[in-house]
Amino acid sequence: MWLWVAVSITGMMYLRWKKPELKRPFKLALVVPVIFTLCCIFIVVLSFVEAPEHSGYGLLINALGIPVYLLFIYRKNRPKTYIDFMEKATISLQKLMFVVAQETLVGEEETRKQLMSDDRQNQVLESEIENT
Repeated sequence: MWLWVAVSITGMMYLRWKKPELKRPFKLALVVPVIFTLCCIFIVVLSFVEAPEHSGYGLLINALGIPVYLLFIYRKNRPKTYIDFMEKATISLQKLMFVVAQETLVGEEETRKQLMSDDRQNQVLESEIENT
């Protein structure tokens, strides 16, 4: 768990550096997340020293998520049925849990629509190639 907390905090520091224009709900001095990340890394290293077998199992379980990420998230040319299913599942879960859609940044919605249309164009091209 502490490994992913450290990764999350490091990601927030990276975004703070690369995209300073993003809205932030609160601000901290940079030393606070750096010290917290170092403490998280210390806890992770200490757990590997004290119980390497159990820590290795935990790391293996986390590593099993990499193929799932590559298959379902990272892949750009997803099947249309998958895209439709995920959109319906997202809307259903938002309704079930009373979650409001995230506010989009200027231009983000257009980018999402462009990516969706690119996915669909790729699907059409792939189906034409398969049919020939």
